[in-house]
Amino acid sequence: MDYATFKTYLATFLWKQNDTDLVNNLDSLILMANSEMSRRLDIQRREITALIAPETNDYVLPADFRQMISLTGLTDTRPSIYNSTTALDVYTKRTQNSECYYAVYAIAQEGSTKILRLAGPYSSTAPGSFALVYRANIPDFATLDESWLADDFLDLYTYAVLSHTAPFLREDERVAMWLKFKDDAVIQTIDEDRHNVVFGGSPLEMKPHHPVP
Repeated sequence: MDYATFKTYLATFLWKQNDTDLVNNLDSLILMANSEMSRRLDIQRREITALIAPETNDYVLPADFRQMISLTGLTDTRPSIYNSTTALDVYTKRTQNSECYYAVYAIAQEGSTKILRLAGPYSSTAPGSFALVYRANIPDFATLDESWLADDFLDLYTYAVLSHTAPFLREDERVAMWLKFKDDAVIQTIDEDRHNVVFGGSPLEMKPHHPVP
């Protein structure tokens, strides 16, 4: 499903094809749903692994980066597990010994860009080597014209958008219904994801029954 099709689907679902005020604000409502789902939808699909090779102490993180899960150094001469610390601690370590690699990092925000702060003599001739595991934001449907949330969880995405229509629909009793449907869909999606993580999607094994004497 592309973005235009999703917007048409929402408008039809609302029975508001001629309500230009609401339809013209669907872009904003979808952005609000994206923001909410980025906070609430804790599923494995949002876990991204990337190999990165920083050439400086400040590395620009992927545009969809939301939260760090882990940072692991892949060079034998450096510590493997990197721990989160404050930006001040990173800067302090940089000034203490600019030739030493420290197994710490900090995340900084510069405008809309997130920066990974490191402490070590990283350069173009001696770049770092890391496995970066992070939780990604919900895709920007309008920009990418595709979204796995719409493809795989259409009901959840639909109810998430519709639940933000209250300022336009006011006393419409459907808003409360959509809020409930959204919350139910979030819980069910997370529960299903956790079951798949634990059991690999397979059914539970039946144990033989042993009578108690």
